Amino acid sequence: MRGITVSVLKISIITPERRFGTVLNFRRGLNLLCGNPVSGKTTCLKAILYTFGLEKMIGREGREMLPPVLRSEVIFKNEKFTVLESFVELEVENHNHETVTLRRQITGEIDPNLIAVCRGPVLSRPAAHPYPEEWFCVRSQNPDESLFQDFLNSFIGWNLPLVPGIQGGDLPLPLETIFPLFFIDQRSGWRDFPTRIEQSHGVQHPGSSAFEFLLCLDVAEIARKKRQLLQGMNDLKREWAELEAFFKKMATDAGGGVHNFPAKPILSFEGGRYPGVLVPRQNGWVPLREMVSFLREEHTALKMARENSLENISSPGLFNELKRLEKEFSREQAALTEIRDEYFEHRENIKFLQDRVEKFDREIESFHEKTDEDCFETTLESLFPSALGSFGGGLTEYDPVRTGKSSQMNLLNQKKADLQEQRQAAQLLYKRAYRDLQDRGKVFEEKKFKVSELKKQLFRLRKELNIEEGEEPNQRSTDLTKKEETILKFVSLIEKIDKKNAEITKLSKRWKELLSEQARFQKECHSTQDKEKLKKFLTLFFEKARLFGFTGLHLKKLKLSLDSYQPILDNFDLSSDLSGSDHVRLIWAYHIALLETATFFNCNHPGFLVLDEPAQQNVGKENLKVFIRHLSKLDPTVHQIIAATSGNASDLQETLGSETIHWIDLGENSFPPLSE
Repeated sequence: MRGITVSVLKISIITPERRFGTVLNFRRGLNLLCGNPVSGKTTCLKAILYTFGLEKMIGREGREMLPPVLRSEVIFKNEKFTVLESFVELEVENHNHETVTLRRQITGEIDPNLIAVCRGPVLSRPAAHPYPEEWFCVRSQNPDESLFQDFLNSFIGWNLPLVPGIQGGDLPLPLETIFPLFFIDQRSGWRDFPTRIEQSHGVQHPGSSAFEFLLCLDVAEIARKKRQLLQGMNDLKREWAELEAFFKKMATDAGGGVHNFPAKPILSFEGGRYPGVLVPRQNGWVPLREMVSFLREEHTALKMARENSLENISSPGLFNELKRLEKEFSREQAALTEIRDEYFEHRENIKFLQDRVEKFDREIESFHEKTDEDCFETTLESLFPSALGSFGGGLTEYDPVRTGKSSQMNLLNQKKADLQEQRQAAQLLYKRAYRDLQDRGKVFEEKKFKVSELKKQLFRLRKELNIEEGEEPNQRSTDLTKKEETILKFVSLIEKIDKKNAEITKLSKRWKELLSEQARFQKECHSTQDKEKLKKFLTLFFEKARLFGFTGLHLKKLKLSLDSYQPILDNFDLSSDLSGSDHVRLIWAYHIALLETATFFNCNHPGFLVLDEPAQQNVGKENLKVFIRHLSKLDPTVHQIIAATSGNASDLQETLGSETIHWIDLGENSFPPLSE
């Protein structure tokens, strides 16, 4: 289990006349912060949160989370003092017994967005020489600046997981979503369970993701791998469809049809019979490769007949020139055909890209309409049994996709953002292809002009040799040229098809790997160890709820939602069925069960718990006594608990009578003058 321990909190407030503030020393185990309702207990706990740079956890920005006494004005013995400078220092130790001292400015010349880190116990054991300082930003848009969140993650020993972002993609789980599970502030911490975090902080399902992280549940990693797997399968299907479109185009160019191309990806082709193109011949259909063999045989026979028929023609010199020009014309005509095919292919590609851009525009416009419509709200909940008996009974099939009106709208917005990115990519491809088409057009025109000139020369030479159109030699020459053009065209198509068949082999192999990976995932998203952890958590939760005085009748109906990791009562929201005091008792039990569960497994819970005024909603003195006594009995070697409660320390100490509690009495004013 990871761990952090707060050793010393020091708040310094400097005015023109004197220096005010407080120094609080904490121990492991239970620390009880006592004082009247305006003594500054909550301010001290907020100062801890402020020093960690986590004011956004309670919906505030910067120093605005702190009261005026730390920012502008101190009132002491009915006298007002203007604050010139104020700052807070915090000494913290991690599970490796490394100690750092943090300092963050509240008021003064130093930027409050900066946190100074001194590696050493500056407050409790100051050394003769100064500790070197490192500076970190709380928030920054500059990637070159060091963020305090990264330092704190490393210091605690956390490796924050990537979770789905609201705007698409994956984001690191924010600390502001994790700390509410062990830092319960007075303003919002007792209203609901921490897994129902009001602010998303840019990620989907922040509360449940934080719960999964603290207990190191495999479900988050399984869900992430499933998202990657689904994306990989969709990408492969798209590539497969593009290959099918290619084969259809090749078949159209050859004047035939596609053979043996499956509509969906398959693992292999029986007997190695890959997709191909069939072309008509006589009364049947033959593969393109066989057709080339037939055409070559016909070409050879036609060429021999042509040469034999021209042997007796006079003017051998002119005839030789005619044959030379015919060969050159044939070569250039074949080259022109290939250039023309490539030119028209690129022209069709440009039209395809243009249509694709327009299609994306239409889809994006349709999403504008969809996001204005009401979404169906669906709740997929999978519940653990409410009893303490066998685990897993009555468990319904769990779908990891958490749905609801807000999440469906988020998915629509995410899809729209993806479409916009794809539209930009298609637009870029269109511009590049258009420039390439212009270059090919120039080459095409030059080659066409050359072929035209050769054709004119052939016409003049044939006329001089008195070989008119329609005569046998000329007809055979024309047929020979057509045969050569067709053969060259089909050979080019065969080469392209062979290359694509190699791509099909790779896709089939990858599809087999994806299906094998999919088969490894079980229907349930929680691993066996996940279930053991959640069963332990649920058992402890029931025990603590009963111990802290939760109504027994309701306890029998209590269950845990696998969707939100919140307790539910008869599948309804607890707040609608419970009294305020019972609701608070359940929150006590929830946090203590989470804290204690982490001691049985290797988890990310820091063993640290802060409770600001746990006596809420008239829970009753006896229940509060039981709660505090239970906190005092938790293992101090792995836990540190800081609780703030109103009341006189002497009276509470006499009532509780526990020697394992570290009492911190703030009296009436927690910010008296400090000695220099």
